[in-house]
Amino acid sequence: MPDRPLMFWRTLQQGAKSLMLHPLRSLLTLLGIFIGVTSVVWLLAISEGISRSAQKQIEDLGVTNIILLSKRPPMTTSRTPTSGRPTG
Repeated sequence: MPDRPLMFWRTLQQGAKSLMLHPLRSLLTLLGIFIGVTSVVWLLAISEGISRSAQKQIEDLGVTNIILLSKRPPMTTSRTPTSGRPTG
């Protein structure tokens, strides 16, 4: 088994060679990574802004306690399947 530093060096050389031989593929990969990271950051920023906006609107109402009451949905006696698939 070769030394780990030698194996690491060969892996780097092979990676660099592959990047040079396939520049379009490398560019498209970098573009995809950039778009993905940008999308995640953008979505996190938007959700944080929406959360702060909702909290500010609640604070502007002057309400310090919010009580949520949940109700059960009405019971149905229908024999229609909920998935929309026939059962017979």
